[in-house]
Amino acid sequence: MKLLLACEHHPITPARFMADAFEAMPDVDLRHIGTNRGDNTGFSNISHDGIEWHSQGEYQHFWSDWRPDLVLYLDTIYAYYHHSGYRTVPHYWYHIEGVMDNLMGDISRYFHAASYGPNWNKIPEKMTWLPPAYDPAIHTPSPIPWGEREYDVCLISRPHRKRLHTLDRLRAAGLSVHHDYGLTVADYVAAYHNARISLIEHEWGIVPMRTFETAATGNLLLSQWFADYDKLDIKGVAAYPDDIEQIGIVARELLERPEECKALVAQSMEWVKPHTYAARARTIIDWYKGK
Repeated sequence: MKLLLACEHHPITPARFMADAFEAMPDVDLRHIGTNRGDNTGFSNISHDGIEWHSQGEYQHFWSDWRPDLVLYLDTIYAYYHHSGYRTVPHYWYHIEGVMDNLMGDISRYFHAASYGPNWNKIPEKMTWLPPAYDPAIHTPSPIPWGEREYDVCLISRPHRKRLHTLDRLRAAGLSVHHDYGLTVADYVAAYHNARISLIEHEWGIVPMRTFETAATGNLLLSQWFADYDKLDIKGVAAYPDDIEQIGIVARELLERPEECKALVAQSMEWVKPHTYAARARTIIDWYKGK
């Protein structure tokens, strides 16, 4: 089948990982359009590792000799509009970043990373739950032994106020913390390879990509408890304390029991195995094919 992906083009978005998954499928002929952000413009701490990703055209780009069977929007406001050149083609939308609270145009099917939100009540017949994922070719197990890793805690993310406060509590407990933002794939994975704990938090309460990615890289998941964790039947998570002021003490006490930590890591690494971007991409293709 012919698939047109419409998205922002940036090296470390779910759209890039999904595009790689679609391109690896022998039954999918993929083309991709949208805005270019492949040079990481706008990030203050940039790691260039040759993985820039460029669009094949703007959002309304049209090929006279190629017609998609399906248009898939992925985390972009341009899902408000149908592609003018392919108006009669089914349009799907896969929303990963944030709680979807608007109906985006005349979409045939919505795939949403959270199993809740206003539109689940408005249009339940059009909704499919599809969480984020990881890429096993990229998010590989850490080669560094547990006791030899440089950092106790790692968080690669935007530095909003709640996260900064949490990181301060961890440092106050005497833990070594690595916090950064804007790292692309190789440096992102290397950062987590060199840490024992992955701090998992999301401002909108959605299970983030980091849950899957850092379970795969062999980190202990110190995480807030997301509503969808129960549905995911997640294993190996150390939950945030109810009082965030105590998070440093909780993390330090965990690290004082390394064998327990490694047992939890083994559980989450086994749990995450089926949650790949290839599996998510196959779900969308199978839905289109009526499987």
